[in-house]
Amino acid sequence: MRKTAASRRFRAIGATAADLAHDFNNLLTAITAVVDAALARPSIDSETHRDLMGIRASVESGAAMVRRLLAGGDLLPGDLRLAAIDPIVEAFVPTLRLVIGPGIRLELTLGLPAGAAMVDADELRHALLNLTVNARDAMPGGGALSITTNMATPEQPLAAMPQPVPPGRYAVIALRDSGAGVIPELMEQVFAPFFTTKSAQRGSGLGLHSVHETMRRHRGFVTMASTLGVGTEVRLYFPLHGAPSRAGAGRHALVVEDEPVLRRFVARLLDGQGWRVTAAADARAALRAVSGDRAEREMPAVMISDIGLPDMEGPALVRAARRIRPDLPVILVSGYGEDSSLADLSRVVYLRKPFGAVELLDVVASLTASSPDTSGVAESA
Repeated sequence: MRKTAASRRFRAIGATAADLAHDFNNLLTAITAVVDAALARPSIDSETHRDLMGIRASVESGAAMVRRLLAGGDLLPGDLRLAAIDPIVEAFVPTLRLVIGPGIRLELTLGLPAGAAMVDADELRHALLNLTVNARDAMPGGGALSITTNMATPEQPLAAMPQPVPPGRYAVIALRDSGAGVIPELMEQVFAPFFTTKSAQRGSGLGLHSVHETMRRHRGFVTMASTLGVGTEVRLYFPLHGAPSRAGAGRHALVVEDEPVLRRFVARLLDGQGWRVTAAADARAALRAVSGDRAEREMPAVMISDIGLPDMEGPALVRAARRIRPDLPVILVSGYGEDSSLADLSRVVYLRKPFGAVELLDVVASLTASSPDTSGVAESA
């Protein structure tokens, strides 16, 4: 009897935590919306921009804590999302400056366009941290570390260590230090697990191996070039996704969200891109918007819905809407991630809270582009 009562209490605690996580994610998304709106103002000064990026980074950290809470404290590997890389790197630079200390000059040059890649922001930050620690340890007397982002579109395979980079379109992050460099004979071993040239107190030999595994999970590549006495450069190649136009061009978007602040944010954002927006506070109103007696022009080109609605769960709404319009593209906004109950449906994308303006617009653009096979999970930076 006592065991049953304890089990009921734990289940109640778990349900309460999930409800709080949902509300907290709504709050983080609202904060992100305000920050993104402020960042978009043309008159913003550099100091304010830096402060806002700090807030953005704190929101991302809060979101990561919520994900770990919902996962029972475990990290969620391979949590890829469609995201712009430059804001992730820029927001993490203050942390990297603390890691290298005052004796090393850090220079940042951002050059990626608005196009996005599938990225796990937590894993990207961890890779940057590992590479920055290696660079710091290679410059005990001080020096310079540069971090540069740009595009690469090799038409022929790039000869590189530890493996060539095939032709394609990539978002590239390059870290170059002015340290001692790596002995040529060791270059083939540096990405192997537990291999290190550092003392036992300063390294485990897992840093570069971890970076290599991160890029493998991203279907990307890592390369290293080094010259003794000159320094080392490490490049991370992330496959770049196409960036279809975000313009709505008068098409109809259906936004289903019971939280008024978020509903207004999404509706205003899409309206600013030329979408005609119908905003619904519950599933019943959403189904009216896709009812069969509407003219084709009035039919939504995309439905963006919260997964937790007052009268129907998001997956049930998707199936009900698909019975009326089988080809309706859907973005489900969730703080929990993908729902396996919709695995049989195509053109259903999960956008994890909290998300920002760029993330939402990129997912909408990708899902409503001409290609009909877009599906998967998307997340914010």
